[in-house]
Amino acid sequence: MKPRELFFVILKVIGIYLIKDILFSIPEVADVIIRYSYNSSDFVVSTMILALLSFAYQASIVYILLFKTAVIVDKLKLTAGFGDEAFSFTMHRSSVYSIAVIVSGILVLVFSLPRLIRQVYYWLEYIQEKNQFYAGPPFEYVNLLTAITEVIIGIILLSKSHSIVNFIELKRREKAEA
Repeated sequence: MKPRELFFVILKVIGIYLIKDILFSIPEVADVIIRYSYNSSDFVVSTMILALLSFAYQASIVYILLFKTAVIVDKLKLTAGFGDEAFSFTMHRSSVYSIAVIVSGILVLVFSLPRLIRQVYYWLEYIQEKNQFYAGPPFEYVNLLTAITEVIIGIILLSKSHSIVNFIELKRREKAEA
């Protein structure tokens, strides 16, 4: 593996890891849009625009890291100072990607399962108190839905890691052929 290929792998692993941030922000953006879609004040519109811009920014970073890696390596001159000598790694690129996807899935599950359990507990507590003429604030379903979404994303990353890696490799092969 040459230094350029090593930088490609490192940047793509970072991109894979950042996918979780995009997926976690989807429920938050949807909540802002749904919650404020009935109002037309300037504050509400600016909040929705900022939420969408933040999401678009994160998505573009991940897209660039995964599919435009050569541009980053060239613009930042990451291979300057390295020769053409190859590093002696016996792992294939797709194996490193698979490891990155699996580790990301494990991290997502490790951090999201306690949050899901906590939110289910709060929801059950809210239902119990609501049945006893509870006059407090309504339950925030967004937190529960976010926790459920995070767990589902972690499970998908673990169970479909091979498909995710194949998709990334397919995009790389398409660029190499073009």
